Amino acid sequence: MTTRSIHLVGTGLLILVLGSGVAMGVALDRLWLRPDATVVKKHQRTSKRSRDPLVRTSRLMKRFQKKLNLDAAQEKTVREALFQMFTETRKLRRQARPAIRKTRDQARAKIRAALRPDQRARYEKMLKAYLERKKRRRTKRRR
Repeated sequence: MTTRSIHLVGTGLLILVLGSGVAMGVALDRLWLRPDATVVKKHQRTSKRSRDPLVRTSRLMKRFQKKLNLDAAQEKTVREALFQMFTETRKLRRQARPAIRKTRDQARAKIRAALRPDQRARYEKMLKAYLERKKRRRTKRRR
């Protein structure tokens, strides 16, 4: 064997060892160190969270009971407080929607006015894509 072929074989072995080390590290991370990481993310994406104040109160009360071990009087007080909070914040959000919509529309009008015609066309395309994604998320959430 020539010196050149020895160097090539050595370089090839070095690349093979380093590449297998990277592959082993990735496999170790995915399968052994964090086996449930992908499961948790998948569950978070697919879980459906109700916006109903009664459902939200019940869900949070289960957690409070488990972690705080509330007695009957505390449970009643906490349940009432949570239900009132969820009901009032829902009402406030509904009242604020028109003002938020107006502010958003004004900002979009200012943006349109600041853009050149070619930029405005691209902005409208971006905005349309955003609104479509938002609509898909909402319909997916309602199923």
